[in-house]
Amino acid sequence: PRNRFQVVDPVSFFCLSDSHNSQPALPNGDVLIHAGDLTHSGSLCELQATLSWLQAQPHPVKIVVAGNHDVLLDASRDNDQTARAAENDPALERKLIDWGDFIYLENATTTVTCPNGRQLQIYGSPLSARRGNWAFQFPRGQDVWAETVPRGIDVLVTHGPPRAYLDLTRLGCELSNPNYRVGDLIGLNRRRIQQ
Repeated sequence: PRNRFQVVDPVSFFCLSDSHNSQPALPNGDVLIHAGDLTHSGSLCELQATLSWLQAQPHPVKIVVAGNHDVLLDASRDNDQTARAAENDPALERKLIDWGDFIYLENATTTVTCPNGRQLQIYGSPLSARRGNWAFQFPRGQDVWAETVPRGIDVLVTHGPPRAYLDLTRLGCELSNPNYRVGDLIGLNRRRIQQ
């Protein structure tokens, strides 16, 4: 069946997450999004190796959010001795990260200009519901999204999946505020993008 919507100024995205230090071949696209877990244990060495690999990719726009394994990027864990080796200073190590031309989003919004001139607002968050003792986690049942995700965004990038949306373990975030239901956001944005 033919698409009933007219595509105007299309933008191709390639999205991945949970690469955990692996470096698979990636298809080309206009925008590359890595939705967290760039590393396995969150060290500076692992993070920089993954960023260098992603930097070598041909995508003109590159967006990154952290994941629960990217421990170094979670400043709230700086004093957690179980999260890091005692001799490392996480704040200093974060300053050593070479982000290249990546846009790192931590509960933040950015506007990007795609190669065809189209501008998109992208919100990114590393948060995921607690499972183990990792980074960027919140207690299950807590609604961390209410009044957080801005209206009018075109792309929502989170590390943790919403419950039941490609959530194979059924451990994703339950959004209690109906204004921030991912299905509704997708529907709203689909209509906005195709206008």
